Amino acid sequence: MMARPHPLHARTGRATATLAGAWFLASVAMGMPAQAQDVALQNQVRASEADLDEALAAHPAYRAVADGISADCAEKLPDDARIGSFCRCATAVTFSLWRSKIDGGDMLDKMNTYLQNPTASGVTELVRYQGPGFYKSACEKVLGKN
Repeated sequence: MMARPHPLHARTGRATATLAGAWFLASVAMGMPAQAQDVALQNQVRASEADLDEALAAHPAYRAVADGISADCAEKLPDDARIGSFCRCATAVTFSLWRSKIDGGDMLDKMNTYLQNPTASGVTELVRYQGPGFYKSACEKVLGKN
């Protein structure tokens, strides 16, 4: 019986996004006491929010992507979205992870392809890769929900 190869780079879509979110959180939590983890996570989210603001100022075409992520967050997590800044946090973390190439650049490539021909369906296509867990990962912790 032959084993089927399953290379890491072959993962796409929701699995890649989930892996990226898990990697992000694991990188923050590795070997730190709980209080240091919280501070590191808060700093990471602040950096993601600053990165989003800078990217939007430099490239206004990103606004539709950021708005699409925020709307998707509010739709998939209506209770969490009632927490002030929750979907802003989710948008910043998602956008930062997409741009970081943590998934081998797959989502960055998809986002750049969308920016060449922006459409409403293009934003929908981008956010379909994100599950609620991806948005909840850092933001619930940072905003004091859990």
